[in-house]
Amino acid sequence: MATISTSIFNGSGCPASAPHLGQTLKQAVGAFLQPAWTRSEQRQAQLLPARQRLSSIQYKSKRILSTVTWPSEDDLCPKKVNFLWSYVNDLVEQNQVLVETVEDLQKEADDKVSCRGMKLPASDPILNAKLTDQYAGLVGCCVDMQTGRHSGPCPGQCCMDKQLPEMEEGRGGVPWKTMQERREEEGGVQGTVNQQHSVSLVQITSQLEDLKIQLQTKDMVICDLERMLRENSQQKQKAQTAAQTLESRERLELLQRELSCLQRIHKDNMKEITERGVCITKLQAASELLRRQEGNDTRTQMCQPLTALK
Repeated sequence: MATISTSIFNGSGCPASAPHLGQTLKQAVGAFLQPAWTRSEQRQAQLLPARQRLSSIQYKSKRILSTVTWPSEDDLCPKKVNFLWSYVNDLVEQNQVLVETVEDLQKEADDKVSCRGMKLPASDPILNAKLTDQYAGLVGCCVDMQTGRHSGPCPGQCCMDKQLPEMEEGRGGVPWKTMQERREEEGGVQGTVNQQHSVSLVQITSQLEDLKIQLQTKDMVICDLERMLRENSQQKQKAQTAAQTLESRERLELLQRELSCLQRIHKDNMKEITERGVCITKLQAASELLRRQEGNDTRTQMCQPLTALK
């Protein structure tokens, strides 16, 4: 206000001349209002980068949240169930393969026992040929004895006694075995087969017990995995809820800070507007005072020539 009064009145306290009154008022108003406008522009310029960064962060966060797809609990449950079912199916397939293997081994052992216990010993081809010849000779000897034409020893027996060494030589020098020896050998083989069969049955039984224990252990593992999956899903849901709550709080605090900043700016603007209104009122009063003084000066100047004429 001091600058306004100083610019309107000259150094001696007299008002300025009329031509310079309008220019003087403009300069005074500009000089008074310029600091307020400058402060407002500076504050707006200081707040502009913060607003730009805030808008950029909000845009990026919205874009990221729109592009990222978080699997829901309804989508995760079928995947977990399918995983557990696949694990159970693998266990069932392994158990089925083991059972089939055990059945094949048992069937093979039974076949071996039946083959070795019921199969007759194979005949010797050399023995078959010699026995055929001896049979023909014995038949001829019987016919001669019935007709009374043969009185000596049986030619088949003599031929058999002569041909036994030849038959042994034809078999590679291996001596002939009696029926008792063959039965003893077959009994030994049968005992060995039975022993092997019993051992294999014991092994199969122990393997079945081991498989049952493994299956029970795997069932327990599956139960533990299901429990762990439930606990993990609950913990994940709690963590997700806590993260969403924290994000909402941070966003609310950010909005509150921005609102308080805008309210402060609005208050400053209202204060500046009030100050400007007061200044304008004072300027109008000063302008009215100047017009009155200018009118008085004009009347004084008009009165001076009349006084001089008198």
